[in-house]
Amino acid sequence: MRFLDMVGGVNITLSDLEAVCIGIQSGGGTYLLNGQQALNYVRLRASDNDYVRMQRQNNVIRAILSTMIGKGIPE
Repeated sequence: MRFLDMVGGVNITLSDLEAVCIGIQSGGGTYLLNGQQALNYVRLRASDNDYVRMQRQNNVIRAILSTMIGKGIPE
Protein backbone atom coordinates (compact mmCIF):
# COMPACT_ATOMS: atom_id res chain seq x y z
CA MET A 1 0.00 0.00 0.00
CA ARG A 2 2.65 2.50 0.95
CA PHE A 3 4.56 1.76 -2.24
CA LEU A 4 1.53 2.66 -4.36
CA ASP A 5 1.09 5.84 -2.38
CA MET A 6 4.78 6.68 -2.92
CA VAL A 7 4.47 6.35 -6.72
CA GLY A 8 1.29 8.42 -6.74
CA GLY A 9 -1.26 5.62 -7.17
CA VAL A 10 -2.31 3.66 -10.24
CA ASN A 11 -4.95 4.20 -12.92
CA ILE A 12 -7.48 1.37 -12.96
CA THR A 13 -10.73 1.05 -14.91
CA LEU A 14 -13.55 -0.03 -12.60
CA SER A 15 -17.03 -1.37 -13.30
CA ASP A 16 -19.94 0.28 -11.50
CA LEU A 17 -20.10 -2.56 -8.95
CA GLU A 18 -16.33 -2.57 -8.33
CA ALA A 19 -16.38 1.20 -7.78
CA VAL A 20 -19.18 0.98 -5.22
CA CYS A 21 -17.56 -1.97 -3.43
CA ILE A 22 -14.30 -0.08 -2.88
CA GLY A 23 -16.03 3.12 -1.80
CA ILE A 24 -16.20 5.22 -4.98
CA GLN A 25 -19.78 6.41 -5.30
CA SER A 26 -19.58 8.09 -8.71
CA GLY A 27 -19.86 4.86 -10.73
CA GLY A 28 -17.57 3.01 -13.10
CA GLY A 29 -14.74 4.54 -15.08
CA THR A 30 -10.99 5.02 -14.88
CA TYR A 31 -9.75 6.24 -11.51
CA LEU A 32 -6.42 6.97 -9.89
CA LEU A 33 -6.44 4.55 -6.95
CA ASN A 34 -4.32 5.07 -3.86
CA GLY A 35 -2.74 2.15 -2.00
CA GLN A 36 -5.76 1.33 0.18
CA GLN A 37 -8.21 1.55 -2.72
CA ALA A 38 -6.00 -0.69 -4.89
CA LEU A 39 -5.74 -3.22 -2.07
CA ASN A 40 -9.51 -3.22 -1.63
CA TYR A 41 -9.88 -3.65 -5.41
CA VAL A 42 -7.62 -6.72 -5.63
CA ARG A 43 -9.22 -8.31 -2.56
CA LEU A 44 -12.77 -7.76 -3.79
CA ARG A 45 -14.74 -11.03 -3.77
CA ALA A 46 -18.36 -9.90 -3.57
CA SER A 47 -18.91 -9.21 -7.25
CA ASP A 48 -17.65 -12.34 -9.03
CA ASN A 49 -15.33 -15.38 -8.88
CA ASP A 50 -11.65 -16.12 -8.20
CA TYR A 51 -10.67 -15.93 -11.88
CA VAL A 52 -11.93 -12.37 -12.13
CA ARG A 53 -10.21 -11.53 -8.84
CA MET A 54 -6.92 -12.83 -10.28
CA GLN A 55 -7.50 -10.62 -13.33
CA ARG A 56 -7.92 -7.62 -11.03
CA GLN A 57 -4.62 -8.50 -9.34
CA ASN A 58 -2.94 -8.67 -12.76
CA ASN A 59 -4.49 -5.31 -13.69
CA VAL A 60 -2.89 -3.68 -10.65
CA ILE A 61 0.50 -5.30 -11.29
CA ARG A 62 0.43 -4.09 -14.91
CA ALA A 63 -0.61 -0.61 -13.79
CA ILE A 64 2.25 -0.50 -11.27
CA LEU A 65 4.76 -1.52 -13.93
CA SER A 66 3.35 1.01 -16.37
CA THR A 67 3.58 3.74 -13.75
CA MET A 68 7.16 2.81 -12.88
CA ILE A 69 8.21 2.80 -16.55
CA GLY A 70 6.52 6.16 -17.11
CA LYS A 71 8.15 7.79 -14.10
CA GLY A 72 11.48 6.02 -14.28
CA ILE A 73 12.69 3.60 -11.65
CA PRO A 74 14.17 5.48 -8.67
CA GLU A 75 17.78 4.80 -7.82
